[in-house]
Amino acid sequence: MRAHGVMLLSLALIACSIDWSLAREPSLAAAGSGGNAEIGRSSAALLCERIPSLANEPVIDGQLEPGLSLYTWLDETTSGTRSGVSVNVSLAYRPDGVYFFVTVVDPTRDPAPADALTYCGDGVELYIDDDGKFDNPPGYDRPGTMQLIVAAPSNETSATRRGQRFVSSGSGDGIDLGAWTSNRFIALPTPSGYTVEALVVGSDLDLGSWALAASAEIGWNLSLNIGGTQEPGIDACTTRSQQIHFRLATSGTCTAPFCNATAFCVTSLQPP
Repeated sequence: MRAHGVMLLSLALIACSIDWSLAREPSLAAAGSGGNAEIGRSSAALLCERIPSLANEPVIDGQLEPGLSLYTWLDETTSGTRSGVSVNVSLAYRPDGVYFFVTVVDPTRDPAPADALTYCGDGVELYIDDDGKFDNPPGYDRPGTMQLIVAAPSNETSATRRGQRFVSSGSGDGIDLGAWTSNRFIALPTPSGYTVEALVVGSDLDLGSWALAASAEIGWNLSLNIGGTQEPGIDACTTRSQQIHFRLATSGTCTAPFCNATAFCVTSLQPP
């Protein structure tokens, strides 16, 4: 059994963010019933500043790789988060990509229905940019920037690999690029929720190659989708009750990462 170390630190209140509007359109994001509200900075905010290297090629099996720490993003002290929901995260880099690990505690498992978009239910959204620089902000670089959505497992016993890729022009809804067909990500059920593990490589960003080394920078972000009943008319989903973003942009009509690349953390890669 691999150790899952959780680092808990007391930090100033400045980072993680929540999008109460649940909107995927900038006009709705600006005018949503709750707007965008700041929540407390978690220990995971350290990953906005630096990301460690991963010594060995990861085994994508839903277990945290040895030597990495988990950082608290959401827990019972986070204002506005549904009762019983908590999230810990870990990031690292390899010479050919970026490793994500997210563990979600959620009292219910409500992934998007089979005929719905993957973000319309329980799941995790991974955002990645190859160099932390954006040619046409708030729009995504094409190639080089991607929103990767991983649906939660559909049952209590089977690992799943249901993913979807989107890019954004920065002016509205994302462009659906279809299924994420990589074999380098997985969602695994746990007794209290699920985990998502992924290694994002150049082909996932539509790049011919992607080489990473210490002192380089990348851009990244995360969102958590929580299934449940949603009021009709808010966006394309009726089966998602809440969407929480790790970080929001400080300006723009839409400040969520799915429509604004400047919401990404721009983070330095640390030496081995």
